Amino acid sequence: MPLPQVLDAETVKKLLDSGHPLVLLDVRENEEVALVRIAGARHIPMGEIPSRLHEIDPDADIVVYCHHGMRSANVCAFLRQRDFA
Repeated sequence: MPLPQVLDAETVKKLLDSGHPLVLLDVRENEEVALVRIAGARHIPMGEIPSRLHEIDPDADIVVYCHHGMRSANVCAFLRQRDFA
């Protein structure tokens, strides 16, 4: 069953705690990640996504996140245009 396109933090935690395989994709800048990060998350800054697209599994359930949500929304739109679920 496909996940909804927008998830809150509580839902993501429940999915992770239940063992649901998720790829957490952090699209923040290096300086932001240096301050705090989620263990196990994959970090690819938004500007590097096009050149590093081959590093992301298009069949995985991917949770894209940033600080306020604008960059993650842009990356989600970019990934959907390239047939990512």
